[in-house]
Amino acid sequence: MNNRRIRLLCLFGILLILAACSQAATVELPELIRPVSARTDTAFAEYGSVADIALLPGVTRVRSQEIHLGSTGFRFGNFYVLPGDEVQEGQLLARMNVETLEAQINAMEESISQMRRRHAFDSEARELALVVLSLEFNDIEIDRHRLYESQARERQALELRHALEDLENLQDRLMQAELRAPFDGIITYVANRQPNQWVEPFEPLVYIAYEQDVFVELVTDYNLVQWRVQRIRGYINGRAYDLQHMPLSQEERLHYAASIPVRFAVLGNDPPPLGAYAAIHIYYAWAENALRIPANALFGNPNVPNDALFVYRMEYNQPVPVAVEIGARSDSFVAITYGLEEGDEVFVRP
Repeated sequence: MNNRRIRLLCLFGILLILAACSQAATVELPELIRPVSARTDTAFAEYGSVADIALLPGVTRVRSQEIHLGSTGFRFGNFYVLPGDEVQEGQLLARMNVETLEAQINAMEESISQMRRRHAFDSEARELALVVLSLEFNDIEIDRHRLYESQARERQALELRHALEDLENLQDRLMQAELRAPFDGIITYVANRQPNQWVEPFEPLVYIAYEQDVFVELVTDYNLVQWRVQRIRGYINGRAYDLQHMPLSQEERLHYAASIPVRFAVLGNDPPPLGAYAAIHIYYAWAENALRIPANALFGNPNVPNDALFVYRMEYNQPVPVAVEIGARSDSFVAITYGLEEGDEVFVRP
């Protein structure tokens, strides 16, 4: 009997617990997770910036002029400068191995000296022969000898001229074997050359640039410079610089087999440091202080000519279509040039 009473009490307790759980399940849902049946998102027209920006990395460089040997190849000798060195016009930058060339010049100078002595001796001998013929009163032989003397002098002059031309060519080659700075500047590149290594004609060995001629360069396959670019800025070592696109010439393009670099001139008289990282901002749209609304508040297609553009302005909690004209636009904002005033509330698509 007591056991049956205990079982009834246990059953009654379980029923009370279930009843309490049932009451907890009917508690009202928190407001944040209530389903939204109908809601209107709006925004206010306000003044601010509108910018459509592409962010790309670049580096500051200088336009360098190459220095080479010209039309004659040499074996390499020594460099006398390193990249980054400041040099003055006429300063010796590198010299080729000219031991063989100097030996040829010395031999040619000695040959010309011997030639002059030989010509002088031959001329004296011919003059003495003419004196002998004059004593013999042999007019026919005298005339023949004088003709021979004239021809001999012409041959000597021609031989000497050819030798002097060969010497001048060797001396010109010796001058080409020295690379000197064409102007005051900074060395930006020195070729990796070992002594006595053969250097081809017109092979760049040294690059020199004006230190102030700094530009910003990036390499990309994307066509950044389009007709609608509004502004280009470079942020270098914490400073902002205005940039301007520098189109490459046809000759410059021929030097690049794959990706063609994009160059930007640094405007102003304060060039940035060389070799610095540049964060390049390409502004495809730019308005610094424009009346703007969210881009999702604009209806119509701005990319279609003559397509009607409008917004829904909220009037007494009701959306009313209003025709507008726009200026700069981005993925986030649109500048309104006509149709709205500051503080107007507009409907925004979710």
